Amino acid sequence: MNGPMYLQIAEDVRSSVTNGEFKPGQALPPERELMEQFSVSRVTVRRALKELVNESLVESRQGSGYIVLSLSHLNQPLNRVTSFSEDCVSRGLKPGSVVIDRRRGKSNAEESAHFQVPQGSDVLRIKRVRTGNGEPLLVEHATLLAATAPEWPWPEGSLYLAMQQQDLVPVRVQQQYVPVLADTALAKRLDVPEDSALMLVIRAGYSAADAPVEYSHCWFRPDRWTFAHEIRR
Repeated sequence: MNGPMYLQIAEDVRSSVTNGEFKPGQALPPERELMEQFSVSRVTVRRALKELVNESLVESRQGSGYIVLSLSHLNQPLNRVTSFSEDCVSRGLKPGSVVIDRRRGKSNAEESAHFQVPQGSDVLRIKRVRTGNGEPLLVEHATLLAATAPEWPWPEGSLYLAMQQQDLVPVRVQQQYVPVLADTALAKRLDVPEDSALMLVIRAGYSAADAPVEYSHCWFRPDRWTFAHEIRR
């Protein structure tokens, strides 16, 4: 992995967690041991550990160091673009999908504004329940332009992997976060009580060429997800 050393350390520790070398409830090696292992300063090690804390992969406990958290809780980082499959794999979960509906349609005003096309343009809409180790974690309604939508079925069930093969994977997104309550349909899909709190995330994705390529609504179970990012002044 290329990039800053603190991110390389974070990735190494992350891999050790997902492959079972470090288990939930277990403490990571002390900072000094990590400093010696990677030949870096304490500042770099602490920055790497802070990255993992922000991902809800570990937590700092006074007197105990950094403790690995349960892998059943996922984190969606807000400082970089990730796919659902990547989020699952980073926590040692097997990503899956249950397709609710997949059909062509005509773009509504909201979709047309994002894709910068006339209202009524051809789009492809895919509705799925996304699962981790078979457990429903979110409901996804994704809209793509029909002319550039990846061929179905998508490799490994991953939309972003399919888009990557066409150089259309989102590298920049704009997201809105709206707390909502689960209606009857969402409650059934996510296996939660009706009127349970959910987090609706509306994502508008753009490719490396800054072309609008994805518009989606995703309903997340907050008991399984954490949304976190770092803000600086």
